[in-house]
Amino acid sequence: MDAFQMLLRDVSRIVVRDKQEQEDCRKRGEYFNVFSILNLEANETRTHSAFIAELLNPKGGHGVGDAFLKAFLSILDLDNFDFDTVFAEVQVEYHIGFKNEDSTVGGRIDILITSKDKAILIENKIYAGDQENQLIRYFNFAKDKYADNFRLLYLTLDGHDASEYSNKNEDRQLELDRDYFLVGYNQKILLWLERCIELAACHPLVRETIRQYKSLIEQLTGKNMNENNNQELIALLTNAGNVEATLAILENQMEITKIVKQRFFDELKNWVESKGWLFGSDGNVLEGGKYQGIFIYKEEFQPWAIWFYQETISPGVFYGISYYGGKLVEIKQQQYYNFSGGASKEWPFGYQYFNQYRYWNDINTLRNMTNGKVLKAMQEIIEPIMQDIESGVIDLKSK
Repeated sequence: MDAFQMLLRDVSRIVVRDKQEQEDCRKRGEYFNVFSILNLEANETRTHSAFIAELLNPKGGHGVGDAFLKAFLSILDLDNFDFDTVFAEVQVEYHIGFKNEDSTVGGRIDILITSKDKAILIENKIYAGDQENQLIRYFNFAKDKYADNFRLLYLTLDGHDASEYSNKNEDRQLELDRDYFLVGYNQKILLWLERCIELAACHPLVRETIRQYKSLIEQLTGKNMNENNNQELIALLTNAGNVEATLAILENQMEITKIVKQRFFDELKNWVESKGWLFGSDGNVLEGGKYQGIFIYKEEFQPWAIWFYQETISPGVFYGISYYGGKLVEIKQQQYYNFSGGASKEWPFGYQYFNQYRYWNDINTLRNMTNGKVLKAMQEIIEPIMQDIESGVIDLKSK
């Protein structure tokens, strides 16, 4: 047996064991999650900002005073900010005025924490995209009101940087780690939540609620494997005898990803055609590119189709009804009740983010392409839209 076969056998053994442990946890009810049951997984305002703000609030109903806030400052390395946690006040969706014409002032700050003459501003992104000059607007507000006594945090699932659409304009470009700081749910927030669970040891209801929220964040950030199994897997892959084989696999990551996606899109295409519909793509979903999308349609829908689409500047895959070729013929904009994104000329019924699966190349998405979960999720989206088109609820002919 060569090195590759031995490595894959040992990796498979760890993965199979981890899946069995996850199934045992499911049977014990350990994955019971009120946030998922209520379909609140990706709601930035009602779920994530509201819950985090409540924990950070010294006057919150959790009953631990400023302990959670102190832990937050410590884990985010904000201890040297000298922020008085005892007198802190926390507000969600804090309105700083209406946006002006050049979008340099105004908006709503997701979470604002103030104490005396200091402030911490948190811009919280789960799947929503950056708004024009968004960080610049919040920076301008804080600079004007708090001078240099503030910290602006950009919070995302994976800790990625803000786009230039948000942090740069003709007059200013914000500097990372000086004007604003990055925070990831996948690292610092998970560490903080674990610390909050410890701090809430004598408050069982609070502790278990935080535990459920932490489980939700692990799900959203792809932290699927048990930590012990994960460490064993890393040790195996980086073992001196396996490093060469591991690096060879990493060298072929793009090709492996392409094959997984090709198999998935073939499976989706077969299902679409079994329904009597047609399947198309812009040609970039396998190779990558600025625009990556697939679409499902009928000839009589021309030029309109159901799209699943991703742009490099977008925070994730989104779907809706848009045109797939030829000259765009405008139709009446009619906001579809299942789409939260606003209607436009190109998306006349609005759009919706594919919240469970952020990017075509995301590891969690690729994993679920192989086990049928992405296919099932897309089927559950496509079929009702098709029914509403065919019944006239979505009117593609309206001028």
